[in-house]
Amino acid sequence: MADDEQKSAELAAWCEAMTKLLALPLDQADSAEIITNLRILARQMELVGDFPLDDREEPAPQFRA
Repeated sequence: MADDEQKSAELAAWCEAMTKLLALPLDQADSAEIITNLRILARQMELVGDFPLDDREEPAPQFRA
């Protein structure tokens, strides 16, 4: 199974498990859109997680209004 197909299957399984856990009604057409959005979010998380940081980097300060 290709890597993309495996990820899609994992996202579909996760989506189905969450709908059961949260007792949410989910139409099959909606499921495909949710899986597409999850795939996009996963790619964005990879970009952030793969960004190299120096060990000496300090966290950004918090600003409060």
